[in-house]
Amino acid sequence: SRAEEHDLAYFFNSDELRGYFPTRDMLSFSRPILEALGLVPEGGIAYDGERKPGKVSDGFSVPLDPPLRPGLSIYTVGSVRDYGHFLGSLAQALSYMYTEREDYAEFRWLRDACLESVFDSLFRNLVYEPKWLAKYLRVDEGGDFRRLLGLRRLMSARYAAGLLIYEADLLKNSETESMPEHYVRVLSAALHCRIDADGYLGLLTGLSHPSPVFRGAAAAPMLSNYLKEKFDEEWWRVPDVGEFLKGLWRDGGRITFEELSAKTVEMPCGADYLRQAIEEEID
Repeated sequence: SRAEEHDLAYFFNSDELRGYFPTRDMLSFSRPILEALGLVPEGGIAYDGERKPGKVSDGFSVPLDPPLRPGLSIYTVGSVRDYGHFLGSLAQALSYMYTEREDYAEFRWLRDACLESVFDSLFRNLVYEPKWLAKYLRVDEGGDFRRLLGLRRLMSARYAAGLLIYEADLLKNSETESMPEHYVRVLSAALHCRIDADGYLGLLTGLSHPSPVFRGAAAAPMLSNYLKEKFDEEWWRVPDVGEFLKGLWRDGGRITFEELSAKTVEMPCGADYLRQAIEEEID
């Protein structure tokens, strides 16, 4: 393909989607979503939504003093990416806020990264749910809009898979001189576009790493389907789901990805179920 990586990023945040996902105060936007689930935290969330020099638009949350005080940082530019990052970060913040307060510090502060990624992806994927979009963003579109969202989700999954493959190769290869070329080869195959070799060490400097991100993305659709079958097709508006999530989050660092699977539904390690969910959106 003649397209470059930045062309792909621009396309998936272009005007075709941007108008449906406006810039706003995301914390205020989230309030009715949390109220519907019964997940309104007592002490609130320390929120930084201002644009500052050196600050990236990607959302992230940090446990400032779990469970009493999580922090969430983002600034929005008006895109579906904003909403996905915010919702995923919000889920991570909530998971800390509902941790047992009297537990040992290591269980309040530390988490299974794969488990954290599952909840991140579960909330992040709400931007692909038609009924959620209709309720909270007043978006009731089908056809090309839905297919474009599905295509965006597909390419995000391919990017995560490509990074996972590259990370595994990078960590087992002591001859790092060849890695920029290998990075270009793997990511170009995953995204069908030209890749800049300068990013070949970028995944080592981020707040998250490809392995848990991919496992969370692969498992979240299965957990979402479990919630739909156990509670309601629109699980995000059911208070009992909030209570269910609180029960999982209460254990903090004591619960693992495998234990979540045992308590809910068998979580896939591969991408078959994720691929099926995306194909249904695109078809």
